[in-house]
Amino acid sequence: MDVAAILRRRFEQNKRAQLVISSFDAIGGSIENRERALRSAAAIEMLQSFLLIADDIMDNSNTRRGKKCWYRQEGIGLSAINDAFLLQSAAENEMRESFRGHANESRAVSAFQSTIRMTIVGQMLDTATACNVEHFNWQRSTNENESFRYSQLVEHKTSHYTFILPLTLGILAGGKEIPLEKVTQVAIKLGYLFQSQDDWLDVYGNSATTGKIGSDIKDKKCTWLSCKAIEIVNEMNDGKMMERLKLIIKSAFTIGDEEEVARIYQQLQLNQRFKSFQDEYSGKLIKETEFIPQIGLSSLFKDIITQTKDRQK
Repeated sequence: MDVAAILRRRFEQNKRAQLVISSFDAIGGSIENRERALRSAAAIEMLQSFLLIADDIMDNSNTRRGKKCWYRQEGIGLSAINDAFLLQSAAENEMRESFRGHANESRAVSAFQSTIRMTIVGQMLDTATACNVEHFNWQRSTNENESFRYSQLVEHKTSHYTFILPLTLGILAGGKEIPLEKVTQVAIKLGYLFQSQDDWLDVYGNSATTGKIGSDIKDKKCTWLSCKAIEIVNEMNDGKMMERLKLIIKSAFTIGDEEEVARIYQQLQLNQRFKSFQDEYSGKLIKETEFIPQIGLSSLFKDIITQTKDRQK
């Protein structure tokens, strides 16, 4: 299998794979290790396919990238679960082979396995927080008796496999001693921006562009929009108005009333509030990239943030 040729044809749409190569190039990875980076990028694409198949089944989704979900294809059904397992196995094997004999072999394989575990935990948090308005909060709780929080969900579900893993594999394949701590910190926040955009696109995006019919409201998901709605209501000065809206929101989210929730979002001007948040958050994130010690990686992060901001799919 000519992995390099396949990836070159599909890089435009396979952003996670592209990020492996971009980070590899940013640190000046050697030509003899480029094939390793390409193969680990292929492994990430297989991992992505495994996760999306499983996610679509769990969310009972209908479409993905403008087509019927794999499990909804004729003759597939729940055998798609086994297909997902096959992809996971193939991804792990390709990952091991791509770094075999490399000085960073154990670190790369460990990062890959850790990402799978983190993302599965994130998927669990995604389903555990659904249907319960009490879970719709921003921050990771310091009280072990309190509910899961949005930032924790996003870090596990999105940041690790979308940004941390691709960047880590590209850097490790390059074979240079680059500190990963600051890279990871910024990547976590980049994942937060990316997931909040996904949440916005689910409600306000054009399905013809995104290739997916939004279902977060119907599925009663904990999203940037639902958390923001709860935050605004909780900060209202009018006690009676606050309690009335709380009851309306709780009732609407509990039954997944899409029309009522959309009306509440419009009343609270969440579309405009998100755009303001996106501008402010992106600006702060770009400033943080200046503290990444490697100039090539700092420039790469700035490019990613610029490309991610205002995305429509």
